[in-house]
Amino acid sequence: MDVKTRLVNYYKNNVFIQKYIKGLDSSTNEIVLSYNGLTKNISIDELENMTDETSIISFLNNNTFLREEKIEEPTIDMVEPKVISNEMDQETLNDIKILTEIKSKAGLDNMLKKFAINESTGLIDINKAIDIVEKNTIDEVVKCIKDNSEFDLDLQNYDITGKYLGYASPSSVSDDEKIMSSFNNVKVYLDAASMYIDQISITEEEINKRMKEYIDKVKAILHPVKEVPKTIPTIEEATPVASQNAGFADIFVLCMIIIVYAIIIVNLILKLA
Repeated sequence: MDVKTRLVNYYKNNVFIQKYIKGLDSSTNEIVLSYNGLTKNISIDELENMTDETSIISFLNNNTFLREEKIEEPTIDMVEPKVISNEMDQETLNDIKILTEIKSKAGLDNMLKKFAINESTGLIDINKAIDIVEKNTIDEVVKCIKDNSEFDLDLQNYDITGKYLGYASPSSVSDDEKIMSSFNNVKVYLDAASMYIDQISITEEEINKRMKEYIDKVKAILHPVKEVPKTIPTIEEATPVASQNAGFADIFVLCMIIIVYAIIIVNLILKLA
């Protein structure tokens, strides 16, 4: 059994690993774990021998980390740190990303069936999942821009539908940067769509197209185009037209009277002659 299959099985049977697993190192076939800003690789054989969270934490705390991730120091302006949902087993966008990386179709199906079932067919609908996550992401980034708050880039802080689980903090990032970076949440599902080729085909060109459409949607919400109201002619505006029509009718009647009198005069002249 290959490493990916073994990892998928372990992932399904040990829910606590969701908080620590970051992905699979394709160059070494080792699993990448993360804890307190530090990462470490572990072989699938070692991982399978760890059946509880305590053993995982002990392994990660033995000071033999491969590398240390950069952790930004909190600024003076920061009002409060991020606080994630108290649900220890909360499934997040990071889980979707990992399941895509290890190509676990069964794992993704298990996630998507919770919110992306097609009402007509009763089957999992990846397009519906993408639409829902896009809508929730747009709602979040618009809120961040209006509140001048940070758009969190950590996928672990969003549930599988793209809803944010933390608290906002001040941000100095530009609106355009927030919009661009927020699309990454949608891209998680666009990448996952590679395992649903019977429903959708996602290429790099399609991703770029969807990103442009996404940006346009966000900006349309932030800067709606005001419709120009249709003008209705007032009585004053309509009066000149009515006067012109009345004047034309008067001239017409006058001409008819002149013609009648002319005919009478001609007849009289003819009789006298």
